[in-house]
Amino acid sequence: MNDQEFKSLHKKIAINLGESNKNAETFVAQLVSIYHNDIDCQNYLNWLKINTRILDMAQEVKSVQNSINQAPVQRQMLRVPNQEKLTQRIRLMRANLPLYRRGIVTLDQVKKKEYIFHIENLPSKKNSLEDSSNDLNSVLTSKEKLVVYLYFGFHTDDSKSIMQIAAFMGVSSTDVQQMLKDFK
Repeated sequence: MNDQEFKSLHKKIAINLGESNKNAETFVAQLVSIYHNDIDCQNYLNWLKINTRILDMAQEVKSVQNSINQAPVQRQMLRVPNQEKLTQRIRLMRANLPLYRRGIVTLDQVKKKEYIFHIENLPSKKNSLEDSSNDLNSVLTSKEKLVVYLYFGFHTDDSKSIMQIAAFMGVSSTDVQQMLKDFK
């Protein structure tokens, strides 16, 4: 696909999504086709990076992201039959610092504001608490974990104030606030 075809697809999705099932099926087929063709996929992600800088495309990108987030589209993109349970999902995302901290993108991708298709595992109900704990362990330092656990009251019946945490840890309240900034 070329630039004009990507632009046309975005315009159609932004304007017509939800109006007609036939139109939606066409858009979905195009998105799935782009995703499964390595060259088209890379060209599309590059096109997004360039055009979101030049044009005000926030609503169009959001429409594409919302289209991709629907279960039938996820099934087609991941090639999961209807009778099987989805265990993963695909997200169209712009590279950002939280993704960098999780090791999903590079700092160069963040600086260039690149878009990626990211596949993530869906948490199962029984493992969701364990997965959340593992996610915290992989992203936070031990001090940050302590602040989060104290502030939100994990494993205790009461949460602590920023001042209480600062006094307990022997740091300033500004330091505690800085550690909490991503969690509020």
